[in-house]
Amino acid sequence: MDRCYGIEACTLMDAIRSSLALATPWPTRVILNNSLPYPTRTFSLFSFLTAKPSFMNPPVVPPMDASSSISWSLGLPLIPPFLNDKESDNVVALGPGVNYAVVAATALDTSFHEARGTVDPVANISLGVELAWFKRSLASICSSASDCRNLIGRSLILMGEIGGTDYNGPIFDYKPIEEVESYVPLVIDTIISAVNLIDMGAQTLVVPGTFPIGCSSSILTVRASKNKKDYDNRTGCLIRYNELVEYHNDLLIKKLNHLRELHPNVIIIYADYYNAAMQIIYYPIKFGFTNPVLKSCCGGGGPYNYNINLSAQCGHVLATVCDDPDAYAYWDGIHFTEDAYRIIFKSLFNGQYTTPRFNSLCPTPTPTSTSQAEVALSGLQIQR
Repeated sequence: MDRCYGIEACTLMDAIRSSLALATPWPTRVILNNSLPYPTRTFSLFSFLTAKPSFMNPPVVPPMDASSSISWSLGLPLIPPFLNDKESDNVVALGPGVNYAVVAATALDTSFHEARGTVDPVANISLGVELAWFKRSLASICSSASDCRNLIGRSLILMGEIGGTDYNGPIFDYKPIEEVESYVPLVIDTIISAVNLIDMGAQTLVVPGTFPIGCSSSILTVRASKNKKDYDNRTGCLIRYNELVEYHNDLLIKKLNHLRELHPNVIIIYADYYNAAMQIIYYPIKFGFTNPVLKSCCGGGGPYNYNINLSAQCGHVLATVCDDPDAYAYWDGIHFTEDAYRIIFKSLFNGQYTTPRFNSLCPTPTPTSTSQAEVALSGLQIQR
């Protein structure tokens, strides 16, 4: 199978592994302050791979996160953001790759949320905007329509994770959970519409589900309940909010199965972020997380150490940081720590958390020198 790039003994599984390492499957950004004594080996609030430059102020040696550490371990370059140079009108030179993801991007158009009273203070970008950037930039990546189709056909497309912000924003705005749940079919249809890059020649796609937001310290703090029945007895997570995610993931799986029926020759891989993360929630000690698993490393006190003060978010000089991030699963109440992401990441291509399993696609390494291009949406990214 001709799907490898730049690795001595490369198979489709290797390409997927490398692509995931580079694609930052958690579409996030960096907000760093040079005066902050940044803890080593932590997964920062946002990943600098997907950041808009206007939000970036990285230290001389950037903090290592799961994506960058795996990229470096494989000898692969980090990928610059599409919004890296507005002065050059973001003209794309394929080079080591291009990343189209933006912090807090939504699946649904931002006008949808604005009409319902939810306005993201960080970003005003949706998946549709990122997809439009990608299509616009094809002119500088390939020379003809057939060349573009061939390029996309030889690419691994990683779609997301996307959709979390569509739910988190309204939840933080105290919208009724029933209202937020009504967004799910619209979010899924938007994701599936973008997945239809199949029409542009895509042959291999990875589509992740969403993380268990009912276990995040941000949701546990903002939507705390006095009713003990609202919490899972085993994990302490908020049941209703995890049910929202399960609904999202189940509907996504159903739609992906339909796509597989329509396109039997296309490889469509579902990445189960939910259960890959829940294994840590269920068995934190097994994975080395000795602090309360639902408690954040970087925060502002309270039972979950979530810093609800937006003027002192993690990465800000006023934010407080734990001394032992390796012992925490959650970094800031929304994102996991580096070690937790590494466990989640490894379990995706080594374990049971993808359908079909990565290791069933190309079990025997075969040396090759063929190049591989990669595209991921939110993070929409191209890697050669």
